Amino acid sequence: MICTDWELGDSYHSLRRTHGQEWETEFRKKYEYEMIALNDLHFYVGTLRHYPNRWIIIGLFYPEKSSDRLPGF
Repeated sequence: MICTDWELGDSYHSLRRTHGQEWETEFRKKYEYEMIALNDLHFYVGTLRHYPNRWIIIGLFYPEKSSDRLPGF
């Protein structure tokens, strides 16, 4: 599935500037750990007009998990 969320692209460019070749470690930390472990991650999905059977992620919604649902805390 394609993700067109602007925040991911902006994070990539920012992390490339600040961390150089090590950008991927920080990117994964934010989007694999923080988004999933600390937040309740949801995707906004949709289709394209000319490709109605092709679903894409058009946005992310990630409210904080309540403290009673945090793993290991």
